[in-house]
Amino acid sequence: MADALAVIYWHAKVDANDVEFVLAPAGTHPASAAWSSGVLGEHTMWVLDFDCCGVMTQDEEGVEKAARAFYRNDPYFPRPVGEDDEVGRALWELFKHMFS
Repeated sequence: MADALAVIYWHAKVDANDVEFVLAPAGTHPASAAWSSGVLGEHTMWVLDFDCCGVMTQDEEGVEKAARAFYRNDPYFPRPVGEDDEVGRALWELFKHMFS
């Protein structure tokens, strides 16, 4: 999810406002990307609902616009959490690492 969001921001130059990430069964088309995990089995991820997205300038103003969209777009993105939530904190750290 973090990798996809980085591509949306920095390559497509879109703010990702109100996009949704959906896990789905792996496709059968040869071009379909699939991942496998012990919990989910083989699956793929789709990104939907670009209708509310806007152009993101590649400057401080654009980053602020993307940050506002990121925090409005719950519950789809992990959030920084308090120290008492070890699982949530670990998820946030992984997301942050993959994004950067």
